Amino acid sequence: MGPYSDPWLWGWVTLITLRRTPAYVVPDTGAVPSAPPPPAYWYYCPSAKAYYPYVSQCPEPWVPVSPTPPG
Repeated sequence: MGPYSDPWLWGWVTLITLRRTPAYVVPDTGAVPSAPPPPAYWYYCPSAKAYYPYVSQCPEPWVPVSPTPPG
């Protein structure tokens, strides 16, 4: 019988192996991916030739306009 068959020796080998194993901790950020915000629009009243909130009422439907020029 060699030293590898001694149960007492295997206990020490296991203890040394477990102590040498690094502990990896992965933090949970809790971040949930969110949808991008809906595009923001300005609202234009053609008959008043002005934008909301500078004009509070418009006799026809408001026209949504992109706030940044295309391109």
